[in-house]
Amino acid sequence: MVGADCCVEGVLGVLDVVLVVQAERRTLQITIVRVSDNCFIRYGSIFLRMTNWIVIAIVGGLASNLSNFLVRVLLKDGDDATAYAWFNEVFRLIFFSIVSIFTFRLVFDTRGFLLLLGLGIAELFGIYAVVKMHAYSDLSISTIVSRTRLIWIPIIAFIVYRELLTPIEYLGMAILFVGLVTVSSPKKIIVDKGIKYAYVGAVFVAIVNVMLKMVAPYASTSMIMVVLSLPSVFLFPILMKDSRHRIKVSLTTKMPLKIFIGLVTAVATYMLASAISMGPVSIVTALYQSMMVTSVIAGIVVLKEREDIGKKIVGCLIALVGVLLLTG
Repeated sequence: MVGADCCVEGVLGVLDVVLVVQAERRTLQITIVRVSDNCFIRYGSIFLRMTNWIVIAIVGGLASNLSNFLVRVLLKDGDDATAYAWFNEVFRLIFFSIVSIFTFRLVFDTRGFLLLLGLGIAELFGIYAVVKMHAYSDLSISTIVSRTRLIWIPIIAFIVYRELLTPIEYLGMAILFVGLVTVSSPKKIIVDKGIKYAYVGAVFVAIVNVMLKMVAPYASTSMIMVVLSLPSVFLFPILMKDSRHRIKVSLTTKMPLKIFIGLVTAVATYMLASAISMGPVSIVTALYQSMMVTSVIAGIVVLKEREDIGKKIVGCLIALVGVLLLTG
């Protein structure tokens, strides 16, 4: 009887190993080990954690592209782009001010203050260019062209942090450039104001992305979002012509849609930050950015942007390969 008990324990041990190895091969492909019940629970949590950040990154990317789609719908019908940019910044300021009550952290430092101020100024130019892009350019084109920020980010990071580019990143840049040329020839850039704004906006968005890393030691994420919006909230009304009337009109036009866009944008931002905190930055970014395909399809199918459909699809697929190489 004693021998039989030992034999049963040995069989159960083998089954434990087989069961865990199968789970690992489907998920993380970690080394083959014999585990106890407690260890199996730990592996189960790893599987769930991995699934969560993948889903969060994808849903966040879809939310970001839904926001872009809705902004294009709003602005292509003649809504004031600059007044909307101001409203977008005000909404984010209010939203993250509430969040910062629970997550407040701000280091009072001269260098930190200057970096946060620079971040806000870059956002001012970036959001202006982005809303103008949506006002003037087809969504199916601007979505692709705006990905040039993925070329600028490693270049700016090299200048600021001396981060060397890898051969894969150079290849990704080249392929992304080919995709951009496919949908936006030099002649089209000259004629299409939206594409011009897309290229300018991409530079400032890239600067914002790099500066977000620089200001991270000086404030919590919620406070960074608050400071990010402050210059735009105060300077847009000063720089806009007839700002009081334009803002008043904007605040009485399609407000439910604008509030919904603000919520979707906030959710997309939060989900991206959450996914990055749980999973590898490169994979999260690749998943998030690859959702660009949905905007191109939505532009062609829903918004009926039928001009040069073949070029848009080919350019999107080529650019997507470049995006995956740059972020992976």
